[in-house]
Amino acid sequence: MKKWICLILSFMLFSCEKKPKELIRPVVVKTIQKSPEEIDYEYLGVVIPKKESSIAFRVSGPVKKMDLNIGDYVKEGDLISKIDDRDYIVQLEMAEKKVSAAKNMYLVATAISENANSQFKRVKKLYYEKAISKKIYEETLSKMKAAASSELASLSQYEAALEGVKNAKNQLSDTTLVSPFSGYISKIYFDEGSIIGSGIPIVTLSSQDKNRVKINVSDLDLDKIEKMKKAEFLIGEKKFMLEKIVASRVKGINEVAYPVIFNFLEENVLTSDLEGIVKITLENDIKGRNLIPLEAIFGEKEKMYVWVLKDGKVMKKEIKNIQVYDLKNVLGEGVLEGERVVTKGVNELSEGQSVKEVTEVM
Repeated sequence: MKKWICLILSFMLFSCEKKPKELIRPVVVKTIQKSPEEIDYEYLGVVIPKKESSIAFRVSGPVKKMDLNIGDYVKEGDLISKIDDRDYIVQLEMAEKKVSAAKNMYLVATAISENANSQFKRVKKLYYEKAISKKIYEETLSKMKAAASSELASLSQYEAALEGVKNAKNQLSDTTLVSPFSGYISKIYFDEGSIIGSGIPIVTLSSQDKNRVKINVSDLDLDKIEKMKKAEFLIGEKKFMLEKIVASRVKGINEVAYPVIFNFLEENVLTSDLEGIVKITLENDIKGRNLIPLEAIFGEKEKMYVWVLKDGKVMKKEIKNIQVYDLKNVLGEGVLEGERVVTKGVNELSEGQSVKEVTEVM
């Protein structure tokens, strides 16, 4: 009997135990904002000179003179570098000798041709007077044509020799490299004593004119930039207004992105190679999308969702047509302006779970 009493008491105690409380998770919540009237896109930009050229010799040889340093300023026409010109002086002297020889040959051929032409005129007159035979006439005509042909050949050789002198003078002149415009030496590739080939850059020259800003964008971004309302170059707290001048439809050397060039609208003292942010503003032509915190979005089975908080519980909503807005937000469809979504604790929730809203600790 005592045994049965103990069993009954144990059952009563077990049945009186309270059920476990529902787990209420703390979450951080943010409110869905209406899609803005304007959308900003940001790109890494770099200040570039208005004009920049890689300067090279047109001839090859050892560098004899190179007194410049990076950052040096040169005016248009100033000496940049010089190649040892001894071989080119010899080349010019040989070309001039060929001209002298070719000229003498041409003068001799001209005299012979003139004499042959005079002879033919006399023979022609006698032939028409029937004072000489046809055979003599034809022989004289043949000699005149041969002399004329020889004169033309020697003239061609003389002209070729003159062209050779011109080319030799140009090559001798090209052993001296001068600045094509005023600017700063931004890069130096060779020093004195280096042997370089024609067309190989020896320095890069950057103009001192008004600098520009360049960004590289994808093909989709090119369409955005065509619709831009304004553009700014941001460095720290400073802003500089920009205007687009070139948006290339040809990819750069890396074959990944397209270069876009901007002018500064105001005078500034920004130097080349300075990096900053180019902010492009354009009108929002995407209707029906709202601004959603990026950290609120999570994926399941190749779809994207957010947890919407209502009456202390969360429910899952699918987000569609997502487009990146900035580093913290996206534009998307599926939630309404004013709805509140979970941004912290997203991965620990389940459908219909009770949550407690807490303040995010900064």
